[in-house]
Amino acid sequence: MSHVPSVAVLPASYRSAESQIRKALRLLDYHPRRKDILLKPNVVTSPHWLPLGGTPKAAITDVRFIEALLRIFSDYEITIAEGALASCDTEQVLEETGVAALARRYGAQVVNLEEAERFEVDWRFGTLHLPALLRTHEYINLPKLKTHILTGVTLACKNQKGLLRSADKIRCHCELGLHRAIRALADALEPALTIVDGIVGLEGAGPTLGRSRRAGLIIAGRDMAAVDVACCDLISIDLKRVEHLDRVPYRPVGRAVDEMRVSFAAPVTARVANLHIHAAPNACSRCLQSMHDGAAAFWRSPKHIVRGTWSCILRRTDVIMGDVTEVPPEARGRVICYGNCAQSLSEAYDLPLIPGCPPSEDAHLALY
Repeated sequence: MSHVPSVAVLPASYRSAESQIRKALRLLDYHPRRKDILLKPNVVTSPHWLPLGGTPKAAITDVRFIEALLRIFSDYEITIAEGALASCDTEQVLEETGVAALARRYGAQVVNLEEAERFEVDWRFGTLHLPALLRTHEYINLPKLKTHILTGVTLACKNQKGLLRSADKIRCHCELGLHRAIRALADALEPALTIVDGIVGLEGAGPTLGRSRRAGLIIAGRDMAAVDVACCDLISIDLKRVEHLDRVPYRPVGRAVDEMRVSFAAPVTARVANLHIHAAPNACSRCLQSMHDGAAAFWRSPKHIVRGTWSCILRRTDVIMGDVTEVPPEARGRVICYGNCAQSLSEAYDLPLIPGCPPSEDAHLALY
């Protein structure tokens, strides 16, 4: 009989995170084999509040969760590494979220993966350039418990995409197919341990446009795919919505899945004010984040607030992202094509285009 991986499922708050993660490590009998540890959280952007929708704090691995790991592995040399969304400045994101300050306080290193030294590995689509830290450090994946408008969920397997260069991230979306790329990356790279921050998760149109949802969970395991499947079961997301995951067996330890199950709202068409966002499967999170950045610029511009009150608040506007050939039938308002990938649709239907990869804040303001 083949080995069935264990997945630790435990209740937790941020106050109890350290003790519950320690318990999870005991249940899994996990001990780092290397003196150097690489923590890869999900810190893709800086959360911010906007009057009609913003990025909640639940969009990123909580700093308190990361701090618990720094305390648990205080006898080890810790490096925290992240590469934010391509439309964001990673250094700025790490400062604004408090990750950089936390690392300084605990004597940990912080690495901007956009500038990291890399080495080549073979994968299904040729050659992949991965951070050289993976050769020297014990790699621990720290995803957030989130749903995702393009992939159903964004958990451990998808969090690994943050290890890639910007050019490879774009290729995953626009050329390879996001689900195929995530699966291939999981075949090429497996963390020593995955620990999911499910204390406060994100439901709905993630990765940044969703809503905070308290789940009170820590999920951990050595088998990344098993952890992701357990997370889907715990938040009641049908695996048919998550093409990069197959049903794999796992053995819950700690608490039973049925005992801890919650229902997260499935990802739907994203909406900001009366902007209805239709993201094709080949669209990327760069354009989704551009919508956030543009919305923040909108609220800083009195001229555009006046215009936008009619065009995007009182009036419905449908924004189409990605390379598609037809206007979605559910698009019932003023239709705008957003980003260079949607240019062919713009030309075919004579629709307005907001250009860019992704569109700049100034280009975004042409929506209003």
